[in-house]
Amino acid sequence: MRKALMMLGLVVTASVFTCLGFCQFTLIFVDPPIITTSSYEEFTVSIKVADVVDLMAWEISMSFNLAAVECVSIEEGPFLKQYWDTHFEFVIDNTAGKIVAFSTLTWPAWTGMNGSGTLAKVTFRCLGPADTHLHFYDSTLLKYSDQTSIPHGTIDGYVRYVILGDLNDDGMVNISDLVVFAEAFGSHQTHSRWNPNADLDNNGIVNIIDGVKIAKNFGKTS
Repeated sequence: MRKALMMLGLVVTASVFTCLGFCQFTLIFVDPPIITTSSYEEFTVSIKVADVVDLMAWEISMSFNLAAVECVSIEEGPFLKQYWDTHFEFVIDNTAGKIVAFSTLTWPAWTGMNGSGTLAKVTFRCLGPADTHLHFYDSTLLKYSDQTSIPHGTIDGYVRYVILGDLNDDGMVNISDLVVFAEAFGSHQTHSRWNPNADLDNNGIVNIIDGVKIAKNFGKTS
C-alpha cells in the first residue's frame, strides 16, 4: 500500500509540475498531494492555482470523509491579495464533511492576476483509522475582463492514516518495525541505510526520539 501511494504521489506531483513547466492549462490542486497522518495530528494543505490569466475571483468546494478528518481552519493565501485588497469568505461544515471558500478582488482593482500561487491554506485534524480524498466537487475561476469562467482542471488531495511506528505498513506496531528501525538507526538522508519511514519526527535523522515514538505505540493495530 505504501509503495502504491508513493507511486500515486509521484504521478500526481509529476502531472502538476509538468503543467507548471510545459503547458498553459489552468489547474487547481492540493499541495502536498498526499498526506500521511496519525490520530489527532493536525496538518495543513495549500490550495493552489497554476497558469491562470486575468483572475478576478475564485471559489472552491471540497468534500472529505468525516471518519478520517475534520476541518479546523481556512485562511486566504497570498495569490490575489498580494496585488490588491480582497473580500474573503469561507464555510466549514464538519457535519456534512464539506468546506467552501471564496475570494474576489475589491474595487478599484484595474486588472486580474496572472500566474501561479496559493489561493488558500486549509488545516485539518486527523480523527481516526480512515483515509480520505480531499475532493474538489465544484470550483470556479472568474476573469476580470468580462466576468466569465476560466476553463480549468482540478487535482484532488489524499490523506492516508497510519499508526505512528508502523514502519513496514502491515497495520500493526510490533517487533518487525523495531527491526526496520534498528537497520536505519543513526542514518540520515544521504546515508546508505536511510529509511524515511523510520524518521517519525521528520527531522532528517533516525535516532532515539523515533525509537521512543515506536515504543509508545508498540502493540497497536489499525
